[in-house]
Amino acid sequence: MFTIQEKSESISWEELAALQRRAHQHNHEVGVDMQCANYTSSELKDAVKGGKTYVAIDCTGAPKGMLSVVIRQVERWWHKGKAGYICYVAVAPECQGNGLYRKLSAKAYKELADVNIHVAYLNTHIANRTAQKAYVKDGYHRVRFSPGSGTDYYSVEMAKWFSKKGKSKLRCWLMFSLTAIVIRILYKPGKIRRF
Repeated sequence: MFTIQEKSESISWEELAALQRRAHQHNHEVGVDMQCANYTSSELKDAVKGGKTYVAIDCTGAPKGMLSVVIRQVERWWHKGKAGYICYVAVAPECQGNGLYRKLSAKAYKELADVNIHVAYLNTHIANRTAQKAYVKDGYHRVRFSPGSGTDYYSVEMAKWFSKKGKSKLRCWLMFSLTAIVIRILYKPGKIRRF
């Protein structure tokens, strides 16, 4: 049994940074080809400043999952206006498959809807197929392919609309595919090649 709550003072940023490291290390061990997250507690806290962090707590009070949402202004083909940026999603390895991501995201979506924001988006590593499948199952569409931070990997941007004003699956697929072709030509992981 888990309780979903907004991060409180009783949950330290150190605990959440440790949760991030454990979750990412597990992903690496099961074949997700990406560097493990090594966020310090202050980096994590600064990254979500101005946003909200939701935490899944077990019966002992230990954090077993987290998800942060920061409201940002977006100027992309798929949305122009404010959107909720979903970030720092992590579930403890021993709790994966228990629906924690769904519970955390439901809380975030409700909070976004309460402030009249009807679009959420996120980025994930191109090799993180497990996360992408979970996000697609949750209603996200792949909308943009881009070089990751520092251009050492590729990133997949995904968006979810809470209203009928969203973009069609076909249009999302076409735009994602087009950006994937262009970005793979212009950028190689570890090297930038521009024409």
